[in-house]
Amino acid sequence: MKVGPGAVMNVLRWRVAGADARHDVPPAEFHPHPVFAGTRPPVVTRAEFAATGFSGAHLAATSLQGWRLPSALAVEVRRQVVAGAPFVYAYYDGVDKVAHDKVSATTTTPS
Repeated sequence: MKVGPGAVMNVLRWRVAGADARHDVPPAEFHPHPVFAGTRPPVVTRAEFAATGFSGAHLAATSLQGWRLPSALAVEVRRQVVAGAPFVYAYYDGVDKVAHDKVSATTTTPS
């Protein structure tokens, strides 16, 4: 995404020219609109995603719960539901990767 004159940011990594862009492109300012209609659902995602600029932009003001092993994802979602959460946003990157691979496979022109 273009973020300045000649500057293109990798939004998933929140980097410009290989450097951390959080100082120059603050995530909270980049996406100032409340997510999830202003509610604060528990978000269950990989623990290492918690401190990223991308998570800071699109998951700000949520209750982030990190997991380190895929099996912990289901355990944490269940814990949140049992605790009374009416909605739990769970992210498993394996599904996302398959979806991107599928899209790439269907949009690639054969040689």
